[in-house]
Amino acid sequence: MSFEPEPGTGLSTTNMKALMPVQDSPISTLAEALRHARVESPAEQGSFWIPNNELERMMTGEAIKAELQRRPVYENPRDCEKTASSIFHQAKKIFAILVLLDNPAFIQTLLDEGLTDEHLPLSRIGTTDNVHGSMSLNYSHVRTCSGLPVEALRIWESRAIEEFLRVQWMFLAPVFELGEEIKHYDLPDNCVLPFIEDEERTNAKSGGYGQVWGVRIHPAHQNLYGSTSSVSH
Repeated sequence: MSFEPEPGTGLSTTNMKALMPVQDSPISTLAEALRHARVESPAEQGSFWIPNNELERMMTGEAIKAELQRRPVYENPRDCEKTASSIFHQAKKIFAILVLLDNPAFIQTLLDEGLTDEHLPLSRIGTTDNVHGSMSLNYSHVRTCSGLPVEALRIWESRAIEEFLRVQWMFLAPVFELGEEIKHYDLPDNCVLPFIEDEERTNAKSGGYGQVWGVRIHPAHQNLYGSTSSVSH
């Protein structure tokens, strides 16, 4: 498959191979920092998330630019700086996902398509089998949370797309806010809750309407109580 750079991206044709993951690329210190910042919730269940304040702390303009410079993609340093600025202002989460997938340079292609953090989560588009009437998920067809197709990911292998869709939830833990009325949160099945303490297994109480238990929400993901509160319900 041919893959030519879009006009005006500042990417050289000879360096387009840097857009795809390679095994011998330099170790990313940003990737290491992101992995170190992960929180497992629930404990020992294999679901991880990264607090918003930790992401903001790590994703500085200099850190983003240094990550982009790990591979020789941009011929003009100004193009690298322009991309770093775009990431900093509108695509920190998408870039962090690509960093963990060891494919940070692909951010340029996604930015060229207009993709930002506001389009997350991405999902596969379901297609119907005309013969059997069953629904299947097509890995080469991905859409944004508003239903727009993401054409850039069509060149990815299904395994890479699956990894992107899995890793994205690490950066999409909800923020619970206190308003004038009690807010109902309709959360996706894959959503990881930002709990730093969870008493479901140790102190759940049964009642006429089911079970209740206490949890402690990360301060960066709630404004219901002060950060000194021991438990937020």
